[in-house]
Amino acid sequence: MQTADKTVSSLYSLFHPKSVAIIGASTKDLSIGNVITKNLIHYKFRGPIYPINPSAPEVRGLKSLSFGFGLSRRSGYRSYFYSK
Repeated sequence: MQTADKTVSSLYSLFHPKSVAIIGASTKDLSIGNVITKNLIHYKFRGPIYPINPSAPEVRGLKSLSFGFGLSRRSGYRSYFYSK
């Protein structure tokens, strides 16, 4: 039983992130990165959303970071979504 509790505990941060970085967030409406960003905003994700896009200053009204280097452990990020 202890192993099952450990597994559930280790998956908790994946399904309940404090913040999210979308690597490859795009300004193109039908791109997966843009759709993920739109859905996080639409469904009122409670934490910070960090779109990562080196060529766009913002994605869906959120300031875009050039690279993930701007994120620190203190920002509490837990999940990344990568899109091409």
